[in-house]
Amino acid sequence: MIELEQPTSPFSSDTLRKLARKHGLKATDLYFIAGGDSFLEVPDWHESTKLLTTYNLIFAMRPGFSPHIPPPGFPARAVSRIRDFTGVARRRLQRCIQGEAHPHQNRIFLLDVDAPDIAASQIRHLAGAGKPYKHLVPCEVHEYIRKLHLYGER
Repeated sequence: MIELEQPTSPFSSDTLRKLARKHGLKATDLYFIAGGDSFLEVPDWHESTKLLTTYNLIFAMRPGFSPHIPPPGFPARAVSRIRDFTGVARRRLQRCIQGEAHPHQNRIFLLDVDAPDIAASQIRHLAGAGKPYKHLVPCEVHEYIRKLHLYGER
């Protein structure tokens, strides 16, 4: 895992920078995928403006979730990069994203996913509180979290 390479960093911007350097890629060659709830939180992330204006980001919205665009605190320089593809049929989605790809400027894609309504923050909270969450994640993920005591699991 690149996130374990020295010097270690918990920040997405550092991980993306390392990936680009390690594989000789431009920032716009990378796509960072996160849950739709992260779209609301990303303005508070470390180096958020740089992240939102450098790398391609895909925010996968859970069913029934439609954020205000742009969310509060979203950097003005990044607003024009948002492409809202929520409601676009899956068979057209790849074509839409490829049509918006730009070699010298990143994009921020919002799209729907047919996925369970589970947020990573929910899993972190349950694990940290010692409450059951095994039913929300694959067995391997549960074992990994438990084994490494991620999120302060008791």
